[in-house]
Amino acid sequence: MNTHLNLLPTQFSRRLVVRRSLLLWSVIWVVTCTSSVCVGYQKFVSLRAAQRELERQTEKCAPLKVLQQENEQLAIRIDELRKKQYLLGELEDLYDPLQMVGLVSRSATNVSSQLRIENLTFERTETTSIAGTDQDQDDSKLPTIRLILNGAATSDMAVSSFIVSLRDIGCFDVVELKSSSEAEVASRLPREFVVECVL
Repeated sequence: MNTHLNLLPTQFSRRLVVRRSLLLWSVIWVVTCTSSVCVGYQKFVSLRAAQRELERQTEKCAPLKVLQQENEQLAIRIDELRKKQYLLGELEDLYDPLQMVGLVSRSATNVSSQLRIENLTFERTETTSIAGTDQDQDDSKLPTIRLILNGAATSDMAVSSFIVSLRDIGCFDVVELKSSSEAEVASRLPREFVVECVL
């Protein structure tokens, strides 16, 4: 049983209800927005702090990164030097003077009765393979060996056959006839020649 009587007009009562509802929802919306802003600001502050910490740690690690890069470059450099040292060792073994004499003798076998080696000279020099800084030029220097053969032959044909045999060996980069002329002293081998072989 109702204990009170509502004497307010119906339209006015509806306005009061609507106003009360709007006020209530406004309070809820303001509280919700405020809470969201506070939470978002806390997240933003946390992220900024984490970013600053990451930047500090990155600055601390910068010398380590530089050191790591230097170590990698040094490792590459050491590997190149080892390969170069190994190559030089192979060159020294391959171009042993006694071995060169053996190769020349073997090349002269086909024309042994028509040709004679009278003098054999080794010249070892260093050449720069690529241009660059002074340090790069020092590192890119490779040994160049020149083998100069002085001898006598019965004819230019015998000298040509000897040069072809030297080229067929495959050890020489260049085999070149420097000179071929009449011998100053009459002998069984009237032609004098000079052949240069480059390793």
